[in-house]
Amino acid sequence: MSPYAFSAYRFLLSFLFIFLIAFFYTLLIKKPCDDATAWKKILKAGAVCGFFLFAASAFQQVGLQNTQAGKAAFITTLYIVIVPVFCIFQGKKIHWSAWIAVFLGITGLYLLCVTEKFEISFPDTLVLIGSFFWAGHIMSCDYFVAEGDPLKISAAQFGFASLFFIIATLLLEDPPAYNLLRQAFPFAFFAGLVASGIGFTLQIIAQRYTAPTVAALILGMESVFAALAGYFFLSEKLSTGELAGCVLIFCAIISTQISPSN
Repeated sequence: MSPYAFSAYRFLLSFLFIFLIAFFYTLLIKKPCDDATAWKKILKAGAVCGFFLFAASAFQQVGLQNTQAGKAAFITTLYIVIVPVFCIFQGKKIHWSAWIAVFLGITGLYLLCVTEKFEISFPDTLVLIGSFFWAGHIMSCDYFVAEGDPLKISAAQFGFASLFFIIATLLLEDPPAYNLLRQAFPFAFFAGLVASGIGFTLQIIAQRYTAPTVAALILGMESVFAALAGYFFLSEKLSTGELAGCVLIFCAIISTQISPSN
């Protein structure tokens, strides 16, 4: 299945799943309906978070077609190193230890992705671009998490992400046939309900009550789990140099969390 069509399928299921949960949760606790102002904030948060989710997933899904899952996860995890750099544009001072993390991350990325001809593959480049949008997604979630009910914000972001992917599918791909949608349903169901619906919704809920640095460290563990999953389920193997790159990137992630600036 083409990457944009699969992502549209996936996030549409995520939207339906979280929308139903938010709907019945509101009924059970008899919470009054949000007014027009509250809904505007929720939709604004959903649109911004949904755009970053769409852009990050788009680059990642296209890149994943021709690179290893474990490698892609470690490249993606560079968003934790990218976030301090983004903070510069918000007028925040960055501690010198954060730049050490950036150096470690770039060195690890070189060992992980650059070939003997000093070239980085195009799929790895796409995943790397996606990591900047993942950083934007984390920061936008932190910014909008206080704008309203996290369940409704999560449902809204999935709705917008699905809409963006549907448009991309119609413009850039051939819409999938019904038989293909039926065959892909188990995979889209898992990705939509578990990986996206539960995973990203818990992220938004947790970022409302947890320090961003703690949340980022936990999210960074996706690289470790992806590498293990790629090894056990997809028979993917990494060379010694690539493993060293993974270790350096993970060290960069850890160092951003113990920086005095945090």
